Amino acid sequence: MGALLLLCFSLNAANASPTNLESYFNALKNLEFSEAKTIANTYPDTTFRTYLAKLVEVLRQQKKIYSTIDLLENDTDDVKIVKFLTMGYQELLSNNQTSIQAYTNFSKALNLAEQLDKNYLKKACLIALLDLLKHEIFIGSKQFDPYLKYFKEIKEDDTDEIMLIFYEIIFYSKGGENLDIDYNYYSSIDKLDRIFMSLPKTHRYYPYYYHEKGIQYKLSKEYDLSKKFFLKTDSTCKNRPSLRKLYGTNLWQLSDLLQLSGNYSESIRYLKKSRTTAENLRDVFYDDRLSSRIFSQIGVYDSAFYYLKKSVDLEYRLGFKNNTLESSIMAVQNETDKLKVDKLRLDAKNKANQNLLISAFLLLIFGGFIAFLLQKNTSKKRKLAEQQEEIQKQKVETLLKEQELTNIDAMIAGQEKERHRVANELHDDLGSLMATIKLHFNNIEITKEDTALKKADQLLEQAYQKVRGIAHAKNSGVIANQGLVPAVQRMAKTISGTNKIKLEVHHFGLEERMENSLELSIFRMIQELVTNTIKHAEATKGSIQLTQHEQSLNILIEDNGKGFDTSKIATTDTGMGLHTIEKRIEHLEGNFTVDSILGKGTSIIIDIPI
Repeated sequence: MGALLLLCFSLNAANASPTNLESYFNALKNLEFSEAKTIANTYPDTTFRTYLAKLVEVLRQQKKIYSTIDLLENDTDDVKIVKFLTMGYQELLSNNQTSIQAYTNFSKALNLAEQLDKNYLKKACLIALLDLLKHEIFIGSKQFDPYLKYFKEIKEDDTDEIMLIFYEIIFYSKGGENLDIDYNYYSSIDKLDRIFMSLPKTHRYYPYYYHEKGIQYKLSKEYDLSKKFFLKTDSTCKNRPSLRKLYGTNLWQLSDLLQLSGNYSESIRYLKKSRTTAENLRDVFYDDRLSSRIFSQIGVYDSAFYYLKKSVDLEYRLGFKNNTLESSIMAVQNETDKLKVDKLRLDAKNKANQNLLISAFLLLIFGGFIAFLLQKNTSKKRKLAEQQEEIQKQKVETLLKEQELTNIDAMIAGQEKERHRVANELHDDLGSLMATIKLHFNNIEITKEDTALKKADQLLEQAYQKVRGIAHAKNSGVIANQGLVPAVQRMAKTISGTNKIKLEVHHFGLEERMENSLELSIFRMIQELVTNTIKHAEATKGSIQLTQHEQSLNILIEDNGKGFDTSKIATTDTGMGLHTIEKRIEHLEGNFTVDSILGKGTSIIIDIPI
């Protein structure tokens, strides 16, 4: 993913003409390096033109361009930002482990961009920092979090959204060999799928998408699908220098995948290719560690031990387990503290009353400490009183919430009872009555010329069938001998039969039945959400996905309708509106998420413990 830093360098400012510099970063974002160089050549300042061209070459070739970059006093802030970015990428793409220099340069660039208040420059710097951190962070580290949130706040177009999701996926899936992927990872993958469904296959970001899909299926142990996407990435990356990093990473992933699926000869073949793309110690470390695993699997233990020892030595040198970037930042802080101490010592030597001042200082600290203890005791008593008051307030809120959920339960139970009552009356009373009328009517001899009676007979048959249909629909749902999945499938089939919307149902892992009351409650919520889609979304396609993972049920309902503004969801809905459904899910200790984009559709995600 090394070249991903290219993809988010600027914004497409709405209703405004971009400046030359903004157009330059837009070209880099779209991997249009020739275009970026052409724009750079339009600058009259030859020095600035040179540095703009140099940044293009660094990113195009994905390697360090060995030349000196000097910061001058008369450089404008724009020039300084380009220089800092170029120097940072030079360090990032070099074989040296100089993370702190790259971090320092990128941070200086971001500070200047914030002073200029230009979003496309701020995003260029944030992507540079995120690209650095994605190589350095490990489990437990949250160094990336503020930068990712900052970028999310200032994103403005679809390209920004694509790159934000790419980085979310990278950070959510960051971990060791026994990684347990969480819900956030799969949610980001789903969002990425929806975006790329609307993009042409020739889109320049597709190699990255194929690679991430390969990793997704590899993590879920669907090795055939994973191999398919990794091979697609391989074919689209060859002979493209700007995708050099992605090409090498993908070769390693292919080798690891083949090792996991037991195809060791092919795994070794792709690992040899991966070694030819290694550009730094980190790449060699991963290749050696994978070599050790492969040789261990095929029983060549001397080679397995050799490569394991090599990788452990590299791991120690790189400081992987200690998070090199955090260690480097800490080292800078310690050095700063040391300089402060040295200065204090130098000042102390120039003071004749050093001992007196130290004694006075210690006395002041002691007196302050005593005062602090007294104040803390008083403050503690006050906080205890405030905590007691807060506990009472929470108790009241809890009681009110429980009462509200009880009312919802009663309302749902009443609705279900009313459904059965209406269905029974329609079927037993009105249905029987109409059947009797039809029987008598059939005893009347209808001639071909008597069109009125013939038409009446047709209308009577239609009315009878309609009453039966309503009765069955009202009484449909989770029947004891069917279960949740068949009920949802039957509902989807009935709705699709209207040709108004095509509704698909997918289910995974629901081999065993749940408690019937829970199945009934879940079915009614799905039924109401689908009804909302039919009434309001103007959608032509929709899907219902039910996935059981251990003790959790995930429900995903999607459509391609017109979407809506989620901030305007009413909190005073009656019946089974979104607010009521959300409260019901809270009562089941679950989570309810609505993600809707105007003009692109709606996704509703429900997670319920079972």
